[in-house]
Amino acid sequence: MKNAIAAIASGCAILVASPAFADASAISLSKGVKLCKTEFARLQPALKSYIADLDDSTSTSEQFAIQFKVTDAEGRLDKFICTVDRKAQTAGVAQKKRRASDFSPPEYAGPKNTGIEKMARAD
Repeated sequence: MKNAIAAIASGCAILVASPAFADASAISLSKGVKLCKTEFARLQPALKSYIADLDDSTSTSEQFAIQFKVTDAEGRLDKFICTVDRKAQTAGVAQKKRRASDFSPPEYAGPKNTGIEKMARAD
């Protein structure tokens, strides 16, 4: 007891392990990304590439929600969300719902300097 009081008086902190801290058996983010890539490899038709977008991903003590930029066989870019259960060490993937802000605006094909374009410039 004297040692504990002396440690507190000297400015040292005593830390006690608590169940509120993360479980040691829970997996890391890199292991979660590997589980997601395994799930993407199982999808049919096969995908060309899948790259983790960690900037838009979220994490809790129970799960990861990792976003991926995926290119399919036709070259179409989509976004998927992979949800990883950290304790069960399982992953599931689902296509992210599209929003207008997810993709760049379309470029209009056709010859430039048409009458419509000239009218728009005059306004």
